[in-house]
Amino acid sequence: MIRGAVYRWQQPICFYFCQGSTIAIYLKAIIEKVTLELIRAGLFPVAFISDQGASFRSTLRQMQENTRRQQLISGCKTDDTIKIQAHNINVIFDPPHLMKGLRNNFLTKDIILDGKISKWRDIIDVYLTDCKQTEIRLLHKLNDEHVIPEKNKKMKRWILKGSILNHFRRYFYTIWLLFVGWCHHQMGEDRFSASLISDAQPARIVRFI
Repeated sequence: MIRGAVYRWQQPICFYFCQGSTIAIYLKAIIEKVTLELIRAGLFPVAFISDQGASFRSTLRQMQENTRRQQLISGCKTDDTIKIQAHNINVIFDPPHLMKGLRNNFLTKDIILDGKISKWRDIIDVYLTDCKQTEIRLLHKLNDEHVIPEKNKKMKRWILKGSILNHFRRYFYTIWLLFVGWCHHQMGEDRFSASLISDAQPARIVRFI
């Protein structure tokens, strides 16, 4: 699939049948062949966009290393691009996959932002507090599968983008204003991390994503 970088257009150009994952050497040959055809057609490729699959990462890394080797030999500055027929092409990973990976890592690991620690436990506590509201729920479109790690199936991209991001981004600061004081009083100071109580750090994480 190719698409315009400035104007909104996209065009499927080819497809391949395979059994299982395609090894890097074949992917490299396909990418180079298709790119050369696009250049001959008069297009100017500026970036390869890929998911974080192992085969694609391995292929693009090999192509970057080949370009880096050529740049070092010629005395040019290395820039992590892929050079094909005088075109320096950037490598960009698909943002929804990056957000999914960040979110899945946040489930089991803390995030440090500006020297302060944010925990997924804070998001769970706010969600559970919101669930207890019988009259007004600000996160009414979220359910346990979105938030509770034990009930999560490594969330698909469309769920992440459509639910977690849109609703948390829209309502998180409001939830902090409404609930943090109440939760702090009801559940005890030791239940929340310092970043949750002090400056709504997890909300900043969600807004950043």
